[in-house]
Amino acid sequence: MASQFQSPDTKSEQEAEESSTLTTPVRPAQEHWQRMAQLSASMDFQTWLELQCGLIEGAYSAILAVREGEHFQPVAVWPDANQAMDSLSDLTEQVMAQGSGLVTELPPTEGQVAEGQVTEGQEAAHCFGVAYPVQLADEVSAVIAVAVHLDSEAQLSHTMNSLQWGAVWVELAQMRRLFDERQAAFMRLSTSVDLLARVLPEPGFNSAAMRLVTELAINLNCNLVSLGLVENEGVKLAHLSHSADFGSQMNMVRALENAMDEAVDQRAAVVLPVLPKLSANLVMVAHKSLEELQQGEALLTIPLQVDERWVGAITLQRDIDQPFSLDDVQYCESVVMLAVSALEGKRDNDRPLHQKIRDAARQQLQRIWGPGYLGRKLLLSIASVLVLLGVMVDGAYRLSAPAALQTVSQQVVAAPFDAYIKNAQHRAGDVVNQGDVLLHLDDRDLLLEQLKWRGQQNKLSRQYQEATAAHDRARITIIDAQLEQAQAQLHLVESQLQRTSLYAPFAGLVVSGDLSQRLGGAVSHGEVLFEISPVSAYRVDLMIKESRIGDVTIGQSGALYLSALPDMSFAFTVSNITPVTEYKDAATFFIVEAMLHDSHERLRPGMEGIGKVFIDERNLFSVWTRELNDWLRLRFWRWWG
Repeated sequence: MASQFQSPDTKSEQEAEESSTLTTPVRPAQEHWQRMAQLSASMDFQTWLELQCGLIEGAYSAILAVREGEHFQPVAVWPDANQAMDSLSDLTEQVMAQGSGLVTELPPTEGQVAEGQVTEGQEAAHCFGVAYPVQLADEVSAVIAVAVHLDSEAQLSHTMNSLQWGAVWVELAQMRRLFDERQAAFMRLSTSVDLLARVLPEPGFNSAAMRLVTELAINLNCNLVSLGLVENEGVKLAHLSHSADFGSQMNMVRALENAMDEAVDQRAAVVLPVLPKLSANLVMVAHKSLEELQQGEALLTIPLQVDERWVGAITLQRDIDQPFSLDDVQYCESVVMLAVSALEGKRDNDRPLHQKIRDAARQQLQRIWGPGYLGRKLLLSIASVLVLLGVMVDGAYRLSAPAALQTVSQQVVAAPFDAYIKNAQHRAGDVVNQGDVLLHLDDRDLLLEQLKWRGQQNKLSRQYQEATAAHDRARITIIDAQLEQAQAQLHLVESQLQRTSLYAPFAGLVVSGDLSQRLGGAVSHGEVLFEISPVSAYRVDLMIKESRIGDVTIGQSGALYLSALPDMSFAFTVSNITPVTEYKDAATFFIVEAMLHDSHERLRPGMEGIGKVFIDERNLFSVWTRELNDWLRLRFWRWWG
């Protein structure tokens, strides 16, 4: 950065000139400010840049770059061409990167000193580049760069202040343009939603499509709006605005279809007369033919897309003196973008049933044989291999059924008489040996009863001896009977005393009975106290479905898989097909008994699992489809039998 360049001899003269400048009004500057204030919203950046440079003393070159999308584009240059443009472009890029104003010294130029800035006897003025960014929405939206001739660096602040004041108009102009764009987009969306609200209530596709083209013709002042749909051979004309019959206009129909095909093939909107920003590089042969046929009308064709499919196109026609603008194109695109999905849904719903089936089958075949959908192809391949194996290979037909493990027999240990529980040695779940004590009953009352009848017996024995000595036959007979009664009661009490301890009748498992919680409690005569079953003899109860009971016969083998022991299998043989049935889960089941071949110490009665009975060798496909075949057979006989 250069410093102030002034000599001591000329300092007083320059101060005098500056003081006279402050006191004398500058008419050109005032005129420039007045013109700046009178700028309209026409966004004429070139005029603004010329006025701005007129307000900056010593300015000889300037550039204004505005952001358009992701890049900055120069929109105004003053004057038209200048050798300082390269330096200003570099300075502009630096301001874009840093986001703040910059000042740099430029190389000297020839013949570009501003008029009235240098007089005879003075040193040449120095060149500076001054750039200032315009901030909009926290980002740089434009950059102003000016090249000036200044006598000293002190004048740079005045130049920067002028740029700052002038940048306000650029910021305001950009905000006004952004507001106008958003307002236009909002209006397009609002009118599009209103039009869609009038189209969607129509019950079917034909009425909705007719309503759409008619509303577009009214809103855009079009002579004709036509809708075409993509079919096998190309776009076919489906609807015309204000007309339901167009069969007699074959030349026009063919020309419209060709124009729609042209737009759909290029995947872009086609406008005639051409809009440079939209369709300058597109092929328009069919549209020009249609224009000649219609005697010079303005044309607009918009292709219709749903997801990734191009389903048709809409062509709009109006007088040549009212060509379609970019706003018209954007409005039409917003309308069809909202309406095409709803119209396509109505079109799909209106198809006849056979066409829906045909289209669905075609779509699935395209997904199977076309690209993509690897998972579906893999599943179909696996299913095909399984069906082929099922048809050609025989396998074992095993009938699966819910199964429960039961003991072959159970021994009940009941209370021999009314008594109280003294103590319990075992309870349910214990494995006992033959003769192990299960329970002790309280015998105190029985011991007293035993003493009572023994004393009664001794008393009657003495009376019997006295009657014998007295030769009293009648008394002897009575006492003898009483003596026999006392002996019988004594034998009864002694036998009950022997049964106060209950023993295991055989080695086995205590299935039920836990009297450890009833110590001191009363038990009645015949009450079941324990149930004991053998630990080495089990049977399997299979619940065979009614529709499968015909496949089961006595002697068939199988395997049992228990939920508690899933890693072990137990072989069995069907021993009995009982007539007992159970109704469960809306089906009837028969109970089939089978005997286990081998026992295991971890087996317990009541365990449940799955039993598989081997029936025979059959075709695998018939095994897999047995349920379906039976269901179809029953339904057939119900309807036609």
